[in-house]
Amino acid sequence: MLPNVSEAVRSNYPNFYDLYDKIESIYNSTTNYTDEKYLCHCDFFNTNILFKGENSYIIDWEYAGNDDPAADLGVFVASSDMTMEQSLNLLTIYEGREMDEKKYKHFVSY
Repeated sequence: MLPNVSEAVRSNYPNFYDLYDKIESIYNSTTNYTDEKYLCHCDFFNTNILFKGENSYIIDWEYAGNDDPAADLGVFVASSDMTMEQSLNLLTIYEGREMDEKKYKHFVSY
């Protein structure tokens, strides 16, 4: 369903419909694999992780809420300089083993 935006506003963006279709496809991909929600940070940038000795601390929980853990990892990867290979390896580290295909697709969507 298209957002409630007038055709006049949409015409300011020549590729509006193409971009909308791509965003809708990505959104559908994130919702097709699970509807489970968890308490998540929702602002999981590398600057919100502090290290002191052997300990790490996640700070700035102001956006925390009921969300999808794949969103936290997606934001973390997007804000990092990780390669695609490193990002995919992160999923195994996060899961503690290889993810099943459905969960893997869900996380990669983010």
